[in-house]
Amino acid sequence: MSEHLVKKANELINARYILPVAAQKLICYCASKIDDSETDFNEIEITAKELQLLTKVQNPYEELLYIADSIFEAEIHTNFHDLEFRERKRWVTKIKYFDGEGRVVFKFHEDIKPWLLQLKEKYTSYSLNVIENLFNKYSLRIYELIINNKVLVDDTYEAEFDLEYLKLILILDDKYSQFHDFKRYVLEPVIDELNKTNLRNVRLKTVKKGRSVIGVKFLFEIKEG
Repeated sequence: MSEHLVKKANELINARYILPVAAQKLICYCASKIDDSETDFNEIEITAKELQLLTKVQNPYEELLYIADSIFEAEIHTNFHDLEFRERKRWVTKIKYFDGEGRVVFKFHEDIKPWLLQLKEKYTSYSLNVIENLFNKYSLRIYELIINNKVLVDDTYEAEFDLEYLKLILILDDKYSQFHDFKRYVLEPVIDELNKTNLRNVRLKTVKKGRSVIGVKFLFEIKEG
């Protein structure tokens, strides 16, 4: 599936949501099958065989139904840091289940057309194959955030995030009040997996105010080819 290119608006990458990692990968796969020059979404068929190739799940027929349900129920929160209003959107408008056939048909919700169609600027793209070894549910989200927010400093890329804002995006704002727990249970497992993508030598630095950690900075290089 290396020929598939995932292309998403930066606003979507920086939105607040979380899904099982298999569901995240399936959304990426569906996004890679879109002709982004179109003005409307078409239905996209996904088979259990495609899901297994994409996610390495052991029971693709059962997992396909579970993942489809997860996507149908999931919400995307935007403008969550604005005091005037907040928005909640859905990934899909419908899902058709073909029981016994090992396939489902998705249709992305029209509300997210600006995030997947007619993208000319303010978007991030990457090859689908670079995320195949991401199995932690936070790894893919953080991978996208890193490549979207990276800056080159000397010969090293950096991506810096306010700690509370990062936890908010990942829907962890009410968990891991102690930074060492957040680092141990979220960041360190993610960094281990990020080194299996097209990023290498990924490491973490903390940003402090006095003794308190107020931000994190990911440093890394990008593999050529």
